[in-house]
Amino acid sequence: MKRIAFWVSYPFMLLVAALPLRALYLFSDILYVIIYHLMGYRRRLVWKNLRRSFPEQDKETLRRWRKKFYHFLADTIVETVKTISIRNERLYSRFRFDNLDMISEALQQNRNIMIVLGHYGNWEWGAGAISRQLARPLMAPYAPLRNPDFNRLMVRTRSRYGLQLLPRKQLIPYLLSHTQQKHFLALIADQSPNPKRQRIMQFMNQETAVVTGMESIARDFDFMVYYASTRFVKRGEYACRFELLSEHPAEMKEGDLTVAFMKKLERDIMNDPIHYLWSHNRWKLTTNSKHPKKRHN
Repeated sequence: MKRIAFWVSYPFMLLVAALPLRALYLFSDILYVIIYHLMGYRRRLVWKNLRRSFPEQDKETLRRWRKKFYHFLADTIVETVKTISIRNERLYSRFRFDNLDMISEALQQNRNIMIVLGHYGNWEWGAGAISRQLARPLMAPYAPLRNPDFNRLMVRTRSRYGLQLLPRKQLIPYLLSHTQQKHFLALIADQSPNPKRQRIMQFMNQETAVVTGMESIARDFDFMVYYASTRFVKRGEYACRFELLSEHPAEMKEGDLTVAFMKKLERDIMNDPIHYLWSHNRWKLTTNSKHPKKRHN
């Protein structure tokens, strides 16, 4: 059944990917109606996340934000499909970097470099654009999809832009076995954590379980860590500015790097709430939890 699902979907995805961007966004408008009005995809979860994150906002504002988020979610879906065919030059014009020289200079220092980001804006386009423009493979761990055909398509598509993809469970063994090699690594660090390895902190006006793996890797392997602050420019266009979080994470107090990252991400979300992934069940470990394990404010 998984193979049948792939071969039924794949021709349609190729057709969508072949559309010019103007036509692609017309398709996105239709997709918005389907996922928001007809399917009601995770509408209650998005509403709950918005209400808890912005308790001071009135319901009318939150409803408007929710609709705009679903428009953006539809755009993100079709933009992700477009990565199957989009040309490098087209991608560069759609995702620009304000200070890419900062990362280029850091790479010349012969240090391990880590870029951390959240589920904000179009992270798929951002990772591909930076890897190509720096002409340096960017290693990125990922969670393999259950459907092996879709998984191969995802890996092949992302690899087109110079990404070096690694199943996330293989990341630490890979770093341990390549200690003499300098690494250029990107991590999406606002995932819901493993319940056995989490830290609790205040994020978006509520207690939030945060991952500790990003900080552990940075400390253990001496990564310079940069935050990728992404902003929405206009439909289909994004910009990113890098901010140094730490030159030597091991010298920081344990937990401070994680807090610094989450505070940066929170700032960006507060400035423009629409473009965060509100449909992710981000607070599943704390919404019903009365006894958090670790706390770091």
